[in-house]
Amino acid sequence: MNTHIISLVFKFEIIYHIKQQKKNVRIAKTSIQYIQRRSQKAFRNLLNWFYKSPNLNFNKLDQKDKSRFFGHGFYDLKYFSKKTYN
Repeated sequence: MNTHIISLVFKFEIIYHIKQQKKNVRIAKTSIQYIQRRSQKAFRNLLNWFYKSPNLNFNKLDQKDKSRFFGHGFYDLKYFSKKTYN
């Protein structure tokens, strides 16, 4: 499975939520936090799939990359997929 497809899932999640909020003039801070929570939850749900993926050399990553992978959500997925797949 291509990592671009996975990142598109997160983008869709965020865009969909922003469109729901478009009646308001600005997106409230709580909405941003909601988006971060949703993307992190979905991101962690993909962890098992990443572990089992034959394309992923998870053990070859250094500690900094592992902490980026575990600790953050949507934006670090782009960094992680570039580092791993390219």
